[in-house]
Order: sequence, then C-alpha cells, then structure tokens
Amino acid sequence: MKNNKGIIYAVVARNNVVLVEQVNRSPQITHSGNFVQVIHILLTKLPRGGNYNYHYDREQLTYIALTHRQVPIRTVFGFLKDIATEFISIYGEAAYTAQPFCFTAFASSLNVMMNRYNNIESDHSKRVLSQMDDIKDVMISNIDKILQRGEKLELVIDKTNDLADAATVAAT
Repeated sequence: MKNNKGIIYAVVARNNVVLVEQVNRSPQITHSGNFVQVIHILLTKLPRGGNYNYHYDREQLTYIALTHRQVPIRTVFGFLKDIATEFISIYGEAAYTAQPFCFTAFASSLNVMMNRYNNIESDHSKRVLSQMDDIKDVMISNIDKILQRGEKLELVIDKTNDLADAATVAAT
C-alpha cells in the first residue's frame, strides 16, 4: 500500500549551484512532475540569505525539501536541519568552493534520511504499540501474582479456621 505522502526530493545548493540532490525512489512515496527542473529554476531566483517556508538557509548553503502537503512542518524542518548538520560535518569548508554535483556520494545519505523521516509516524506507532505490549505483559504478571497471593491467602484463612476449630474443640 502506498503512503502517498512524505519527502519527495531534497537538494543542497550554494547560490544556484546544486551540490547534491536526491529524488526519493521509495515505492511507498508516489510523485510525478518536473519538480527537479523547477527547483533548479527556483534556485536562480531565490534571494540570498532569506528564510522561507520551503527552504532552509544555513552557513551560506540552501537546503530544500519538496514534500506532500500532509507532511508536518516540524518533520520537514527536522529533516532539513539534520541534512544541514550532516552535510557540513562531512564536507565542511569544501562546500563553499565545490563544483556542481561534486557531492553526489551524499545522495545516499539524503535517501536514508528521507526514508527515516517518511517513516517517523510509523516508527512512533510501533514504539507506542511495543510500550503498550510491555505494559500489558506487566499487568498480566501483576494479576498472576495477585491471584497467587489470593490462593495463598485462602490457604492461610483455611488454616486459621482449622486452628480456630481445633482451639474450640480443645476448649470444650
């Protein structure tokens, strides 16, 4: 079953120079259109140093993520922040003088991060379900212990009654 929503495309650029880009090829994400060409044109028209909802500037580099409308803004900006941090940690100062498409090796990292961020909700659901299963197991264990204590309590009550009966017989 297709998810039909998620991060479709990511690009890291300096001014209008694309350093690396990646289209999400995951079968769970559907997309069509000429967005790669549109992004390349858009890069030439972006004012330098501005911050907009559709991209993230950091240290003179522009990070853009194309997403479906249903993707929460916090997810998109978390993704952009993570690719910015990882990209700079790997390439550092070289990013400021690199030739176009110089960092295509980073495309696989973009793809991994896209898939991770596209599955955040399902990962969260799995984690919640796992926690619920753990809680259920603890509750079952506690109920078993209570039932065992109840059986032991019944034995104590029976023995107390037997002792009381024996004491009554001895007293008479």
